[in-house]
Amino acid sequence: MPEKFLLRRKVFKAVSFTNILLCALLSFEEILRQKDNSPFLLGFFVLYNLLVGVLLYFFNIHHVSVNSLLYSIYLGVGNFVFLSLVVFLRFIAYFNANTPYRALIDNIPVATTGLLSFSVSIFTVIVRKYVVQGLISPVSIQREKGIESAIVVVRREYPEIFQ
Repeated sequence: MPEKFLLRRKVFKAVSFTNILLCALLSFEEILRQKDNSPFLLGFFVLYNLLVGVLLYFFNIHHVSVNSLLYSIYLGVGNFVFLSLVVFLRFIAYFNANTPYRALIDNIPVATTGLLSFSVSIFTVIVRKYVVQGLISPVSIQREKGIESAIVVVRREYPEIFQ
């Protein structure tokens, strides 16, 4: 039963908008705190996060297809790897023996955004799994018997994929 709720279009859009909003907020947080001394690094990080947010919008909200869901999964996992690398490199660069955990505490927003991006990728994998199953499995028998399976829900919620 819970997978049917998670497969709804509104839930998918809400999860996608949350991820996009968190990428944008991370960019603005970086601008306000200016952790990096170099304006080049700050600009690169801010533009990277805004680009990820825009691409997530196009892949998850603007045009949903089997391929765009796959690109969204790749983008989310890549974003997680990149943000994990940023946390690791900042820990190495700003480590201070007097306050050993300060570098990690300062990077909690970056790590949280990376973990959420990975979680959204896993959620997108689940949605894409049911979309692909909906493309290859017959649902006429299920509709005749009145069975409301996850595949039927996906076919009803994402009609543009199945046309």
